[in-house]
Amino acid sequence: HLDDWEAVLAGARALATDPDPGVSLHARQMEARALLQQGDSAAAVAGFEALVPAFVAHFGPGSVRTARLFDQYALTLRDHGDLDGAIARSGDAIAAAVAAHGEDHLLTLQVRHTLGGTLYLAGRNDEAFEIMAPAVERAERVLGPDHYNTLIMISDLASVRQARNGG
Repeated sequence: HLDDWEAVLAGARALATDPDPGVSLHARQMEARALLQQGDSAAAVAGFEALVPAFVAHFGPGSVRTARLFDQYALTLRDHGDLDGAIARSGDAIAAAVAAHGEDHLLTLQVRHTLGGTLYLAGRNDEAFEIMAPAVERAERVLGPDHYNTLIMISDLASVRQARNGG
């Protein structure tokens, strides 16, 4: 609901100047997300781009916080229509998630799923399959075959398979 995002945006802007850099960076991240939810993808992209060097410097390139920022940035770029930029940022998200948690963590599976979905949207179905199929196998093993995230990934992999087969 847009009113909810108005409240998030107001709160984020109020905290964006907090002297604690962790609070300030998180608030600026929430501001970019709120802008996207309100339909201003250009401002959201600019907000995420401005946050990249600060997140890498403060949290480290291989941190959970940085991985989540890159994933949100990739999804924002995808919504904005910059699929190549989204693919690049998803690669950054994967590298950070693997560094923070390894291959078997939910965050790593989620950011691989983001990349696979963006490759699919870009019509790069073979590459999407190469990313998504092993992620689904890992999700089935680590999370279980009936886990919500596993089921979403299986459904999206089916769409990729159908597209690869000319469907």
